[in-house]
Amino acid sequence: MRILTLNGVIWESNAEELILPSSTGLLGILPGHASLLASLDIGVVRIKSNNDKIAIVVIEGFVEVKANEVLIVSNKAELGSLLNLEKALEDFARVKTFAESALTKKEKLEAALEVRKSRARLDAVS
Repeated sequence: MRILTLNGVIWESNAEELILPSSTGLLGILPGHASLLASLDIGVVRIKSNNDKIAIVVIEGFVEVKANEVLIVSNKAELGSLLNLEKALEDFARVKTFAESALTKKEKLEAALEVRKSRARLDAVS
């Protein structure tokens, strides 16, 4: 299993189980899964690997499952283990305040997107 972004490989290892935030809802992948190509939404990829649980925030992209190999390509990804809970809480509170004060349609859309990103970071770290 491999997760790529424009900055390179974020994570690469064997995985026993994946839970992905697809654009149609959560998607579970186990060894032997059928070939698949799906778009990813903003959210947390949950990985079970060697009895470890890893959380990685992805900011949209796609997943390809083929011949027992999984490739995730994302616009941006962050390892949950590198995120700070206190900072994630502060960022979430800040973007929620921004969202509540948004006036124009553009501001409201941008704020909603930032809230979703911030919530994903918070989910990954907690």
